[in-house]
Amino acid sequence: MKDLYKDGSGAGLDEPYAYASPWEPRQGAFWNASFGAARPLRELPGTTALFGFFTEAGDRAAHDRPRRPR
Repeated sequence: MKDLYKDGSGAGLDEPYAYASPWEPRQGAFWNASFGAARPLRELPGTTALFGFFTEAGDRAAHDRPRRPR
């Protein structure tokens, strides 16, 4: 997914979104924002998909390596 949230604020995103932000930023494609991961709600249709996003974020936060400072 393209990084739509480069500044970490969601600025410029004109639709509601869900986000997950671990204590330390993580590496990997799932983490598409400087603060963690974000998905427009239109990509998460219904509570099951939203719950799945948060569950995956928790699992990945526990297992993905921390992002190294640039």
